[in-house]
Amino acid sequence: MPDHLKRQTFLEKARQQGKTVIAIEVPGYNETKNEFYRSRCKDYIFRPLREKLEFLKIVSRDSESRIKEAYEKVEKFTDLVFLYVPMPDLAHHLLFRSLKERIELYKIYNDLGRMIEPLLKKAYRNNYVVLIISDHGFDIKKYYHSSYGFWSLNKDLNWRPKTILNFHSKILELIETP
Repeated sequence: MPDHLKRQTFLEKARQQGKTVIAIEVPGYNETKNEFYRSRCKDYIFRPLREKLEFLKIVSRDSESRIKEAYEKVEKFTDLVFLYVPMPDLAHHLLFRSLKERIELYKIYNDLGRMIEPLLKKAYRNNYVVLIISDHGFDIKKYYHSSYGFWSLNKDLNWRPKTILNFHSKILELIETP
């Protein structure tokens, strides 16, 4: 991301306000590994399930490492932690063709939930606002991204975003609120 655009992100605006900000592999912002996974994903689409799962195991270990890093930052009461995990997107791109693959996809979601649960519990104990966003879903019938996303917030703010762009101002508002 060019510097002039990076300065417009809520991450940089929070830093300018003196907040402690951690960004872990955020696409377009500071990613170093995500493109490797995205570019390799196409090589596995038509491979046997065993090979797909071997590739996804590498992605899973990296996702778990990112989650542990986020946990450590939350433990230190960092003001803002932005974590990107590539697993759901990549798994959906690879596991869609058969019932066996869909069962493996289900297992991956369970594993991801197990990995992220301690982070979420720590964040809740530390009174963090936890916002989970997916910029898109996955339409398994079309084998492509859906036009809708998913988001979840652990505080009732009586607020509903219309697009993913609405999160920018809301996140800045949330980090300014004690």
